[in-house]
Amino acid sequence: MFSTSVDVNKNRLYITIGFLQSHEEIHALLAEVEAVLPRLSPGFSCVTDLREYRRLGDSGEELIFQVQKCLKDAGISRAVRVERRQALPEHIQFETGSLEIGYPAHLVRTREEADNFLDHLGSAAQR
Repeated sequence: MFSTSVDVNKNRLYITIGFLQSHEEIHALLAEVEAVLPRLSPGFSCVTDLREYRRLGDSGEELIFQVQKCLKDAGISRAVRVERRQALPEHIQFETGSLEIGYPAHLVRTREEADNFLDHLGSAAQR
């Protein structure tokens, strides 16, 4: 299970990743992310909600890395991950990939906290 949405006014991508049951689902996630990226401008931010995500093994990790690379290539500037409290293997998987590609992420517990964090950064940058 996954979903994506775009807030064009905020130049922000939202990705929710739940329990992915197959590598085909991760490929579908990559395809959907690639399809919505043209609606965003370089410098976009991304909120990834991982509260329901469960790691799918090493080959799934490589596919998630491809999604992260796609975001970097499209010009991501800020990433925030919404994570559950006990998600160490998932956190390490996503953090390792994004750091390797070159964009660190801020960790929060709710989507509202993610939006507040990014909105505050945006308003501070406009000053």
